Order: sequence, then C-alpha cells, then structure tokens
Amino acid sequence: MICSTQTALIELFNTAKHNLTSKQLNFFGNLLLHADEEAQSLADTLLVLARADAHNSTTSDEIRGILNGMAYKAGTIASLVQIGIEAKEMAEERKEEPK
Repeated sequence: MICSTQTALIELFNTAKHNLTSKQLNFFGNLLLHADEEAQSLADTLLVLARADAHNSTTSDEIRGILNGMAYKAGTIASLVQIGIEAKEMAEERKEEPK
C-alpha cells in the first residue's frame, strides 16, 4: 500500500472508530466542513493554473510538481469526506440505540 495522507487518515480512523466516544465521532464528522474549505482551495489553485500565461517561465517539471500536489490534496479531501460521513453515521446510530 502506498502511504499518503489519504491512506494514513483512513487507516487511523478505521483502527480507532469503534473506540471513539460520541463526542469524538461528532468531531470527526465535522471534517466535512474542512473538506469543503480544502475543495475550494484546490479549485482556486486549479483556476490560477488554468489562467497561467502560456509563455510563462514555468517548466514542465514545475507543472508536474504542482499537479502531483493537487492530486494528493484531492485524495486528502476524499478521505476527509469519507471519514466525516462515516463518523456522522456512527454518531447517529449511537443516538438511536436504546440505553
């Protein structure tokens, strides 16, 4: 397995999720809000890149580096959404369980 922020976050959450309190699950559920901010940041970066002057001195290696960084950022956003959704669902299920 290739280690990235995305795989690390998901692996950590999957390992700990059954031992988290409801308060902690709600905390992780709020990652959905952070994912929205990260997605907007990624969109802004893409827009700047798309508007870059074609005669700019940016090399293909620099562009490749930027695109790799954006791909990792997109993966991180995906993991924030996955964790946030699962944490919210788990917190809701706990609310519905009889005490």
